[in-house]
Amino acid sequence: MNTVYLPELADARFVRNYVFRHPQRGSCSCVLVTECRTNARIQYAHVMYIYEQGDFLTGRPCFAVASEVNRVASPDSGRSHFLGVFPGGPQHLNLGATDDWADIEKFANKALEVIVEHFSLAKAPEEIAVPTVMLQRFRVPHTNVLGDHNKPTKAKTRKWWQFWK
Repeated sequence: MNTVYLPELADARFVRNYVFRHPQRGSCSCVLVTECRTNARIQYAHVMYIYEQGDFLTGRPCFAVASEVNRVASPDSGRSHFLGVFPGGPQHLNLGATDDWADIEKFANKALEVIVEHFSLAKAPEEIAVPTVMLQRFRVPHTNVLGDHNKPTKAKTRKWWQFWK
């Protein structure tokens, strides 16, 4: 079984959603999250996940772009965050470090550029509004298995009282 390596987050705040249509993957959704919390060694400032064959509730996470905190950078180095690309395989790519990836708008613009290039799109994904009822069901994706498209990706669930922590 091949694993799709994506940033694993315990929690994050939804920022916005984009959509695009891909000839082979069908309808795709891009979700931008911030205020990321993880139990892993790598810390993320922002992540844009791509879901193929549907939106973030029905689709399968297949790709991500992340702003990874550079824990070894000195405060004035100008290299506070890496731009990580997770192309759906067992590893990820590092596209360099700069303070720009700490800024959510600069990160979002660059993430969209990476998505356009990776998926060979004629134009950037379009931002769309998401109904509140969908946002209430949003969960950040976790690593899943390639080839098992019918099996939903499991997210860690929290008890109702954990939302107030």
